[in-house]
This record gives sequence, C-alpha cells and structure tokens, in this order.
Amino acid sequence: MKKIKNSLSLLKKWIEENNLRSYDPYDVKGAPIFVSLEKIKPLRIFLSSFTYLFPEGSRKILKIKKVISPQAVAQCCDAWFNIGEIEKTKKWLKWLEENTCPPNPDKIGSRRGCTKHKGFGWGENFDWLAGRKILIPLGTPDIFCTSIVGNTFLRAYKTLKEKEYLDYANQSARFIIHSLNIDRPEDSTLCFSYTPIDNFHIINVNAIAGAFLLKLGKETDNIELIEMAEQVLNYVIRNQKPDGSFEYWGTPEPSYQQIDNYHTGFILRSLCNVLKISKREKIKESLIKGYKYYVKNLFLGEIPKSTPKKLWPINIQSCVESIFCLSTLSDFFPETLELAEKVASWTIKNMQDKEGYFYYRKYPCFTIKIPFMRWSDAPMFQAFSSLVSSLNT
Repeated sequence: MKKIKNSLSLLKKWIEENNLRSYDPYDVKGAPIFVSLEKIKPLRIFLSSFTYLFPEGSRKILKIKKVISPQAVAQCCDAWFNIGEIEKTKKWLKWLEENTCPPNPDKIGSRRGCTKHKGFGWGENFDWLAGRKILIPLGTPDIFCTSIVGNTFLRAYKTLKEKEYLDYANQSARFIIHSLNIDRPEDSTLCFSYTPIDNFHIINVNAIAGAFLLKLGKETDNIELIEMAEQVLNYVIRNQKPDGSFEYWGTPEPSYQQIDNYHTGFILRSLCNVLKISKREKIKESLIKGYKYYVKNLFLGEIPKSTPKKLWPINIQSCVESIFCLSTLSDFFPETLELAEKVASWTIKNMQDKEGYFYYRKYPCFTIKIPFMRWSDAPMFQAFSSLVSSLNT
C-alpha cells in the first residue's frame, strides 16, 4: 500500500508539472508520410519500427507536437476527485467545457474535425488512422473519449451538485445517440459507430457508452437513454463467446479472433458498473463468465499478458486497465483486490521511471520508455487512485 501511494504521488507530480501535455502513440499514424505509405507494407513496417525504436526523435523529425487530450483530462479529473483535490478538478473541467466539438458558443474552443454534430463530443488533438482504413481528422469526436468525458461530468454533478455539469453530461449523451451512426444487427440490440464518419462495430466502446448512458438515464429518469443503453448492452453480451471471452470487433464484422487484455478489461469494468445500478441477471451471468476467462487467460501470475497466447510485448495499457478493472471488480469479487495490488507492484518495479511517468512497452530485451499522457499516465493516475480508494475501504 505504501509503495502504491508513493508511486501515485510521484506520478501526480509529473503529470501536473507537464500540464497534462505529451505525445501520443497514434499521433504519428496520421502524419502525411504515414498515410501516403499505408498501402506499401514494407515501407509502412519500416517506418512503424523506426518510430517505436526512436519515439521522441522520430516525432521531432515529423514535426509532431505534444498535445493535451480530452480523454486524459477527464481521467485526471476523476483521479483528483478520488484524492479530494476539487479545485484542480474544476479548473480542468472548465478546459473540457472550452474544447467541445462542435464549439460551445458560450466558450472559446474551435477544432478542425468539428462539423455539424448534435450535442457536445470530444476527440483527439491530432489526425489518426483508424484500423488502417479511415483517416480521422484532428478533433473529430468519438464514442470512447466522449463517454469518458461524459462520465466525469456526471460524477462532477453528483459530487458538487452544480447543474452546469449535468448539462454537459446530457450533451455528451446527445452526441452519442444523435450524431454517431447506429446499426441494429439483431432484435433488441443497438451498436454505435466509433465516430460520425465510420460504421465500425466495436464491442468495448459500446460497453463503455452503454454503461454511461444507463447511469445518466437512471440519474435523470430519462427513459429513452435507459432503453437505448439496454439495447447497447444486449449487443455487448450477445457478442460474448461461449468461453466467456470478448473479441475486439462485434457482429457483423468478420471475426479476427482478436482478444486482448485491456479491451477485455474495458468491457468487464463497464458490466460491473452496470450491475451496480441494474439487477439484470444476464448482465450478472456475462460478468461472471467474463471474469473467469479474464483471470485465467490474460495473466501470468501478476503480469498482464498481451493476449491469451502471448505475453510480450507488455503494454502499459494492459497494466493500467488490469489495476483499474480488478479494483472495480472487487465490489463483486473481493479476491481481485489482492491481484490488483500485485499487478500494481510489478508495474511500479518494471514500468515506472524515477521521474514518475510510466513506460509505453516492455519487450524481453528492451523497453520503449517514452511517456504518453493519454495512453499511460492519465489512466494510471485514475487506476492507482481508484485502487487506493478500494484498499482504504
């Protein structure tokens, strides 16, 4: 416990000294040279390898700037709530209010990827390539980032009782249900796209959005939100495999047998949050089955595996989500708290720099040590603060 608190304090200091600004794993993938070489596989692999081996140097060559991610801001706000630093939270909530998409006429934000969307959404501050298929312009709002931001505004409203925050949570939901593309693959199911400009069917982000919409619907007695959330959650649990696993892509996308640690964690944590406010037996059954698969197949002792069949490379996102997911699951499976502590201790020893930030990836013979605020450090701040809260109670 003391080691985790010290690590959390060091990480918090580094995040605040860097003003939440950093590079991102995906910022290079939207660079013009990457996009132009996307269909030339040997050159694409060479360029990708170069950016992995020389992450900071390659970004300076490509003139990529450090940015502030709305997702990272929301996750830090959640962490500051956990440790009781309300004034910092309010300061950065204001930043989120000023960086909506489309721009809030009462605020000052303006983002290139914004078009005429309903509600307010949030996305990333760089161009990025989604699934090597679609170039997503800077600022384009997406379901993942908007759900995380919406959750943070909802928590701010419930904690501080200021109606302005509830308005932003409602606007987040409005973006999700009115600006994203919707598919209904089966009766009583609903799947949202990732952004307004794609038609992807991705299970984990729909689980996150479904949990957010259900919480907001219950808080505001909004029947439409509750019904849509139930249909989204139906889509999620109907895509669960008989062994309890979840793939990345959902029906009707082709099955690529793509199962990994952190996307599985996103889903289980979302189902756990749903179960706290809903007594649906099918959600409980899905969570139990998914939890058993998760702990059996996606860990090697205290080390989060990359996939069920592969340990390396160890991705910091797997460490982050393992800690956060396991501490959340402890509400229903108390034994997970011990594993969460062990994962945290291993991650601190093997993946944290003396300055406080966490490394991106660890391979058997070398480690990519660049810090990524959105990918590594803001979510770790959130995960560690959640774990400490769980251990204290």
